[in-house]
Amino acid sequence: MTTLRKVLAITAIALLGLIIAAGVWVASLFLLPSEVAGLRDDLVAGRAAHTQVQLSLGVVSTTLVRMVASHIPEARADVRAGLAAVHSVAVGVYEVKALDVSDLRLAAADAAMARRGWTRMLCVRQRRQLVVAYTPATRGSARVVPVCLAVCKDDRVVVVSARLNTAGLAELAADHLPENIRRL
Repeated sequence: MTTLRKVLAITAIALLGLIIAAGVWVASLFLLPSEVAGLRDDLVAGRAAHTQVQLSLGVVSTTLVRMVASHIPEARADVRAGLAAVHSVAVGVYEVKALDVSDLRLAAADAAMARRGWTRMLCVRQRRQLVVAYTPATRGSARVVPVCLAVCKDDRVVVVSARLNTAGLAELAADHLPENIRRL
């Protein structure tokens, strides 16, 4: 085999690999982690959840978003700090007809999330609204914390899963504290 043919063969294999990798990356943008889909299904069991938006950004995608935002002069510092605190995120927005927060199966969702290794850390229910958040039962790194949360209001259910940088979140929160609390 001549040198030119070897170079062409290697180039073709590399291009094919890039095309496959790009296809997998694009497909991954629309596939939600199991905890997001599971929490949605557990909360609205028996009701049809019509997808409005469904997007998943992994470490590579969030890094690209941060890089783009760093080159936008109009982007505020707190927006950049918020983006820096997010390692990966998956979001699903669903419409559920005739959704009543009191009908949501919170106990079933808690049990199912516990089987997946998550524990509830927050639950706020008020009239037609519900916010529930979970974190893994066994903690790994204290620097990057996975969270999974659902917000239900009217006929909308939003489910989010993210891996967050705790130092970045603390810094962002501190920047938005009232001055009298910040001095403590």
